[in-house]
Amino acid sequence: MVSQQQDSASPCSISCTVPSTDEITFVLDILDQVATPALDKVESLLETTAKWDNIARNDFCRCGHVIPSLGSWQSYGYITSYLHACRSVWSGLPTFYQEQPKEVVNPCLNEDVELAELLVSHLQVKAGFTLTDPEDPRYQKVAEHRTRFGIVSQRAASALRQNTEGEDHIDAVIGITKAIDVFLLDYGLSRSNFDALQSNYAQARE
Repeated sequence: MVSQQQDSASPCSISCTVPSTDEITFVLDILDQVATPALDKVESLLETTAKWDNIARNDFCRCGHVIPSLGSWQSYGYITSYLHACRSVWSGLPTFYQEQPKEVVNPCLNEDVELAELLVSHLQVKAGFTLTDPEDPRYQKVAEHRTRFGIVSQRAASALRQNTEGEDHIDAVIGITKAIDVFLLDYGLSRSNFDALQSNYAQARE
């Protein structure tokens, strides 16, 4: 299904996987039809965190089946978390698009001991990114999806900090923490793969 092409510009003869146009379109469809509706539901639930009951809390932590006759989301037949669905999508796309250098309006530097010139600069790592042209409409669409995922995750974290009910919110907090982890760390290489490589490197050094 995935086409194989050899990078003639590469000094090595290892073939690289290049997603086809159809495969890229398929990923965009997943973002539109799976990730977006899930984030819509998360945002609607975040509007009522102060009034959450067990059903609403379960809705946030798990994805249920709608029963039209009852007019609400029921706490049975749960399959997966709305936020977990989005997290799963993005954790599988660490190299789908290459982010561009960012201009931070408020870098929060401690001017007494820090200089902007001494901060780690942006690295354009060649990690086999699929979409690299910011002018490409597909790139822009993916960037918007990714940004929204981060914003909703941050909103969820803020909302639950303001409205907590002890152990009832533990599952929701864990889900949000994992979503933020994916947003911040699964880029170029998934966090799990990085941890595995780091462990292997440490063992080799020993």
